[in-house]
Amino acid sequence: MPKDALGHGSNSHGAGVAQVGNFHLHPNVIKTITKNPDGASVDPRNGRSPQTGYMVSREGSSTMVKASDLSGPRGGSILNKFASQNADALREPGTHVGSWTDPKTGLTHLDVSDNIKAKGLAVAAGRKQNQISIYDIKGGRTIDTGGTGG
Repeated sequence: MPKDALGHGSNSHGAGVAQVGNFHLHPNVIKTITKNPDGASVDPRNGRSPQTGYMVSREGSSTMVKASDLSGPRGGSILNKFASQNADALREPGTHVGSWTDPKTGLTHLDVSDNIKAKGLAVAAGRKQNQISIYDIKGGRTIDTGGTGG
C-alpha cells in the first residue's frame, strides 16, 4: 500500500494517497466541452448540462486555452489536466466544468462553476467572486455583474 510522509496509505476502495488530485470526468464532459468550447456547462460526475439557473464561475479556477486546442486531439487531455488541478472543487455537489470564449482575446476559459437557481443570488455570487458576467441558461444570455474577472 503506498504511503505518504506521515504514514497514511490508500485503502482498498481506491481512496487515499493514490487518489489525491485525481478526478475522473464523466465521458460526456469531454464530448460536450470539446464540441462546444465557446460555451458549455457540464456536471463532471454525470455528464449532464443544466437546463435552468444561472452559471457563476468560481474566482481563481480559470484556465485559458485556445479553442482550437480544446476542440482538437488534445482536448481530452486538457480537460483531464484541468479536472486534476481542480479536483477538490469538482468533487463538491453542484459544481460544473464550464467553458466560454472571450471575444476580446479569442481564448477559451475553462472554469469550475456553480449552477444557482435564483437570479438575485447568482448576481450577488458573481459580484462577490469578481465575475464580469454570469450566464442565464434558460434565457441564453449573459448578465453583467460589474467585476473585472481577475
